[in-house]
Amino acid sequence: MRDAAANLVAAKYRIDSLLRSSDASLLNDALLTYRSMTMDPGAFVHACFPFLYQCRGAHPDISARMPIAQVIGESWRWGPVHAARGEDELAEAFLLSDDRASPKDPARAEYFWLREFGIWWGHEGKNRAQFLRLRGAQSMPAIVTPWGYPAANELRRFSVDILGRKEIWAVWQNRWVQRIGLPELSETLLTLYGVPAALPWPRNEPDPLVVTTAMHMNPHQNAVDLDPLRTKAKREREEVRVSIADLWEKGFARVDLRSLAKAGIAAVASIALFVLPFHLCKLAAEGAWCALGGFTLALGHRGFIIRRGRLGP
Repeated sequence: MRDAAANLVAAKYRIDSLLRSSDASLLNDALLTYRSMTMDPGAFVHACFPFLYQCRGAHPDISARMPIAQVIGESWRWGPVHAARGEDELAEAFLLSDDRASPKDPARAEYFWLREFGIWWGHEGKNRAQFLRLRGAQSMPAIVTPWGYPAANELRRFSVDILGRKEIWAVWQNRWVQRIGLPELSETLLTLYGVPAALPWPRNEPDPLVVTTAMHMNPHQNAVDLDPLRTKAKREREEVRVSIADLWEKGFARVDLRSLAKAGIAAVASIALFVLPFHLCKLAAEGAWCALGGFTLALGHRGFIIRRGRLGP
């Protein structure tokens, strides 16, 4: 676990270097928003470990020395060029003093600690980590706030295809879902922690596009609740079996007597056409056409009279 944590920290500094270089196009969309700068330590850890902020808990701060190899900082301020300056020896001695881990010290460093993975990341004094790393220091003092993390048996990872783009989602307590921003970097640590490998998104779960829409509608929400989406999907899939008697009882079915009478007349006329002799059927059909023509002329004549009456003096 310690080596995997150190590899994650090293990957963070490589990403920072790429973000400041012309090779930033090699990074994925989750990182390109930080182009020409460096990635905030908290944002980086959050992109690696889902449900981080839901389980941080309320743990008392402690004064501690952190192993530099497992500390994530923000390296925009310090670089190799600074190591050649004469004042760096004094800065190193100052930053490595145990006084920097005193709550009363105005120059103290403040860091968070993800205990289950052996990862520290900066809040105040986050640029010190890279500076001391370049100076060859093995540890650094800070006020440390421990954070908890969900149990491994409460987490599941799923591989999801969104319009041809592959994503890795994490589900916590079979209810909350969150996209993992940098799944390739945290895969080893989550696996060592005991989280099962990613499986295809289950068919009986809400459509991935529906879940993605919910994620976009709540961009500042760290996780999406699957239960309302499941209820809605189940309601849309339900088949309701009812009879005419049920519809009548609930008031959804009513009989129009005029329509029923017309339908009866049409049914009797249709039967008569099959029962009557051919010459009588022919006469009936011709009579029907004559009646229809006369009715049409009558309507036209009535409309002409009405129009004439309206347009006349």
